[in-house]
Amino acid sequence: MIEFREYEPGYREECRAIIASQVGSYLAPGEEKDFDTFLDEIETGADDTYFCVAISEGRVIGCGGVQISGEEADLSWGILRAGELSKGFGRALLEHRLEWVRTNRPIVNVISCHTAPKTEGFFAKFGFVVVRRQPNYWGGVLELVVMERKI
Repeated sequence: MIEFREYEPGYREECRAIIASQVGSYLAPGEEKDFDTFLDEIETGADDTYFCVAISEGRVIGCGGVQISGEEADLSWGILRAGELSKGFGRALLEHRLEWVRTNRPIVNVISCHTAPKTEGFFAKFGFVVVRRQPNYWGGVLELVVMERKI
C-alpha cells in the first residue's frame, strides 16, 4: 500500500536521506546540492511545481514531482529510497504524477523526463521515447537521457 502527500518542509530531511541513499547507484555525487536548491525553490513558493512524498507503512519511501511550463511538463526528482525498488512503488509514483498532470494541468500535451541510462528502460515501459542523449552530464559522470511522452 502506498499513499501520496504533497511535499511540506517537514519532509525535507527524509527526502534528502532518500537522495543520499541513491548517490553512486542512480545519482552522481554532487546531485545532493542540486536537490537542496530544488527544495529551496519549492519551499519559497514555486507555483509551477508539484512535488510529493510517497509513504508506505508510515514511512517516507520516495519522492517526486512535476514542473509545468505552458503545454509541457517535466518529471523531476522521482526517486525511491534504496531497498524499495522492484516493489511497484516506482510505477505508482510515476502514475500518480502523470494523473496529477492530467487532472490539474489538462493543457499539458507532452511530458518529459531527464534521466540516466539505468532508468531509461523503466520509462520506456510507460511510452516515453528517447529524444536526446548527452554524455557525462550528471555530475560529469552519468549520461543524460531525455525522454518524452505525449499525453
